[in-house]
Amino acid sequence: MRRPSSILPIAALVATAAADAGQHVLTPELLVSAPRPGAAIFNPSGTHAIVPVGYPDLETGQVSSALHHLDIGAGDAWDARSQPAEFAKASTGVFLNDRDFAYLNDTSLYVKRIGDDQSREIVKFPTSVSNLKSFATDEYTTLVFTADVYDDSDLDAVPKHSKSAKAKEWKRARTYDSGFARHWDVWTPLTRSQIFAVNLTNENYERDGDWFAVQNSTEHETPVGPLGDASDFDAKHNLVVYTTKTGANVTWHTQQDVFAVRLDTGEQFKCTQTTRGWSGAPAIVDSDTIFFLQQHRDGYESDRKRLQSFEISTGKQTEHLSDWDVSPSAITVARNGSLYLTAEQDAQERVFFVNVKRTDDGISVDQPVPVIHTGGTTNVKEAKSGALLYTSSSMHHPNDVFSLTDKTSRLTNFFRWSSSHADIDLGAEPKRFEYPGSDEVTAYGWLLTPPGFDESKQYPLAVLIHGGPEGAWVNSWSSRWNPAVFAAQGFVVATIDPSGSTGYGSEYTERILLHWGDRPYEDIVRGVHHVLKNEQYVDSSRVVAAGASFGGYMINWIAGHNDDGLFKALVTHDGVFDTTATWFGTDELYFPEAEFGGKPWEANTTYAEFSPSKYAHKWTTPHLIVHGGLDYRLDVSQAMSAWNTLQRLGTPSRLLYFPDEGHWVLNPLNSLKWHHEVLGWLKKYSTGAQDSSDAQDEQQSSVAKTEQLTTLIIQNQN
Repeated sequence: MRRPSSILPIAALVATAAADAGQHVLTPELLVSAPRPGAAIFNPSGTHAIVPVGYPDLETGQVSSALHHLDIGAGDAWDARSQPAEFAKASTGVFLNDRDFAYLNDTSLYVKRIGDDQSREIVKFPTSVSNLKSFATDEYTTLVFTADVYDDSDLDAVPKHSKSAKAKEWKRARTYDSGFARHWDVWTPLTRSQIFAVNLTNENYERDGDWFAVQNSTEHETPVGPLGDASDFDAKHNLVVYTTKTGANVTWHTQQDVFAVRLDTGEQFKCTQTTRGWSGAPAIVDSDTIFFLQQHRDGYESDRKRLQSFEISTGKQTEHLSDWDVSPSAITVARNGSLYLTAEQDAQERVFFVNVKRTDDGISVDQPVPVIHTGGTTNVKEAKSGALLYTSSSMHHPNDVFSLTDKTSRLTNFFRWSSSHADIDLGAEPKRFEYPGSDEVTAYGWLLTPPGFDESKQYPLAVLIHGGPEGAWVNSWSSRWNPAVFAAQGFVVATIDPSGSTGYGSEYTERILLHWGDRPYEDIVRGVHHVLKNEQYVDSSRVVAAGASFGGYMINWIAGHNDDGLFKALVTHDGVFDTTATWFGTDELYFPEAEFGGKPWEANTTYAEFSPSKYAHKWTTPHLIVHGGLDYRLDVSQAMSAWNTLQRLGTPSRLLYFPDEGHWVLNPLNSLKWHHEVLGWLKKYSTGAQDSSDAQDEQQSSVAKTEQLTTLIIQNQN
């Protein structure tokens, strides 16, 4: 359809956004349209990397994907000055050896050699697959992957089952007898994700034999849906090791176990000899040794994760580093069989080296030694050269590839390689601060100042509250709740890590249990007053706050406790209005039961005491409510309850509803709308009286641009 001449082209709208702001800063358009690099995929020797990058298109609302090839090389070659060449139009793949990379395109697997222009199809799958992994033996290259299959675990039968009467009826009427009926943003399907393997000849990668169903004849699901990923299993040394939910009802238990399967014999081993809570992040060291992480407490998803080893030959599970008050999230095996542990600590995602020792008595490890100290680090790889390769982001850049030798070298810079983002002023580096929180326990936060910051001026303060509540404002990049885009709108931004936050030790994390409304609330208010007292450029009459999930709960709690008028405007995204109703409508029952001390009829006092609805009659602060229609963690009734309250009280309020979003706003067009509404609301109520009309005009203009974008996209799609 021809584009109407009366509508400004989207590219022009994006291009003029920075000019409208008066300088080249991180506008919502520039944030949402920025390249989104994923974790680098390294070849076995660590001499090449393939980097998947997503490219949001504000004309279509879609995100296209491309794989880029990075020749890591050595020495001066690490001083990357230009964007790596595009390798393929795809989003994922795996190295089959040092030179050959396989990637997916629909249901076909293609292989392309580094340095060659041509690719060729080597495997045709009967259905969609994902999470590719591979390892090589003298005779074969074994490809391991996951696919959604039916109860018979038959990969070839998936197309037939999908057309069956049972599958058709399932779309119309679904029945459940146990487990999750719906979870996060999906209703539990008829299928389950399982692991498969197939041998390819080393010479031409021709398929040799049938698909091997690793979890055949079991109800095991890997990755664990709906948010599991490739970290839920490992494959090498002719072994596949994986985690899966087992045993008790998954809605109020967190128990997961780790299993290993020998691909040559099909023999299965249960690695979690001591069954507790969650177990996961398995890593194979050799044909006999497996490491994984495990939580002690079933039902508490934020329990500290402890390092475990399992020896197939002895059937022995051993716990290590029991006194290390850090909770790792990932395990990488070093070339000598030692480990690298990725773990959040002090608002950084750090990497620790752990020396592994083997004696006649079994396996032991030395104390962890930090080797990467800053950033949001993922996907660590020890190269044959000895360099430590990894992907990392920060509050000032998305994912990039780094190399650590005797110095740290940055190998990519996808954000600055984008012509639209090359010269963006992100302002000064964020700075950390600490202060006495509730019970005089030290609390933490980040402070960001706007681009062009002038200490002699007065700035409004935007307070951002994270979700979880067991989460943190880590030094990493996100296209959602990015503090830098708030700062670019002229705010000083304070991101607070109150009681319940992770990365500061188990005791600090667990301070929130049975204390949702008092300790973290006091931490946040004390944090705001700490900033107002110590940063003279912050205007105490222009403080606003926003948060999502638990952060949304806390915003609703603040709404009923804002007696001194400290906060001039609030934004709740997918937040809790009534704690008791949340238990009855949520998916993971173990979460509120752990946080509030049991089921509502067992811990009614705690649920009632810390329910924002108890103080709803005091909601007089201007308030924006945002919610997604597919959010099954916090049902939309929570948003409607808050909205009805505000409207009935006559409080200035607005409802922003996304029918097709879940707990997060992911669609680029919806994200753009979200940013303009949220930032516009906060700016409207955080300007001085003399500028209030200008702020209102700016909000209306900002929202109008988003609506213009929406109109254009709909017309393009038609």
